[in-house]
Amino acid sequence: LRSLPALERLFVCGTGISDFRDVAKVELLKEFWACGVDVSDVSPLAEAEHLEILDLRNTRKVTDLSPLRDLENLRSLIVPDGTEYSGRSQVRKYLN
Repeated sequence: LRSLPALERLFVCGTGISDFRDVAKVELLKEFWACGVDVSDVSPLAEAEHLEILDLRNTRKVTDLSPLRDLENLRSLIVPDGTEYSGRSQVRKYLN
């Protein structure tokens, strides 16, 4: 992923990805679909400052989404239980 710094959309649903460290280094990433992956720590995504859409449905090990609080551009969030929060105000309200 480091060789794709201009990547804006990434779909890894159902893959064997085990952490988000490399994903967070994709500087221009705006949309990230990671449903059903075996990851527990979302804190590396706090560095993804351009992130607008994040799908974490069925990521059963994820229990703490607080590291995402400071993502100013996040406007669509699907949490592990499948609930979707759309619009910046709904996402902010959920994360705070």
